[in-house]
Amino acid sequence: MKKKLLVIIACVAMTLVVVSCSPVDRNINKLANLVEMVEEDGSNFTNEDWEYVSEEYSEISESLSKLRDKTTKEQRKEIGRLKARLGKAVAMGKVNSITGSFGGILDELSGFVKGLTGTDGESQHFYSEEELDDAWDELEDAVDNVTDELEDVF
Repeated sequence: MKKKLLVIIACVAMTLVVVSCSPVDRNINKLANLVEMVEEDGSNFTNEDWEYVSEEYSEISESLSKLRDKTTKEQRKEIGRLKARLGKAVAMGKVNSITGSFGGILDELSGFVKGLTGTDGESQHFYSEEELDDAWDELEDAVDNVTDELEDVF
């Protein structure tokens, strides 16, 4: 009797393991993990981190597309919810990243203006036309960097 009970329990446990580890569930779990990672650390991501997120999402999304006919209505709802959370987390992570970049650029511009106008605590500066042209080029480069970062986000 004990042996039959153990066999039945083992069969039920194995069935539960097989059902819970379906390819659809594995991909949903991968997507959930990706979402959590981006939500927690996205504001600190480098360009390489964002490339990894993009590649990982593409792989998961492609797998889920192939398995669509094997998903339940509840699984499709969960996939949609996770995709929406990921989209929001990616947007917020990129915005926070750019905001940090703006802070650094604004500090540079402030120092640039103070140095140019002589309001940096040192004596009044007089610049040659060449020095002012170089400074203007640096300012244009800083603005171009901000523009490039904004284009990456949008």
